[in-house]
Amino acid sequence: MPNAPMPKPGDILHFLRSGQTYHDIRRGQFAAFVSRRGQELVVTADLIEASKDRNGLVAPWLALAHDPEAQVRRFDEQIVGTGPWPSDLVKQEPGSTEHDDARRAAVREANALPTKGERARALAEVERRYGPSQPTSRTNAVYSR
Repeated sequence: MPNAPMPKPGDILHFLRSGQTYHDIRRGQFAAFVSRRGQELVVTADLIEASKDRNGLVAPWLALAHDPEAQVRRFDEQIVGTGPWPSDLVKQEPGSTEHDDARRAAVREANALPTKGERARALAEVERRYGPSQPTSRTNAVYSR
């Protein structure tokens, strides 16, 4: 999308990953925040102003919000999308313990359905939304030589 428009006050954005630092002005003070996957953000004039650097350039995550391809070129992934959070995406970060817990809860709910057909459809939906099940144990240690 060449020459994608800059977000304007009133636009809604959503974060596709956690950990993106952004700035805003709250009660007249500059403040820093860290995004969470699934978080929605309403663009304000203060947000745009706080996102500018000393040369007046808007932070790339905000300037590229309407251009997913440019985000991938710049950040190796899309980090922000336009509009409200898509209802077909899970808000938990894939691979996180929260994502694993939500998947397990969805599997429990699916297995509690009364008929085999309903269970099969519900489990297929869990697989589509959350992806395949992950190993139940992980090694968090980092070994170096």
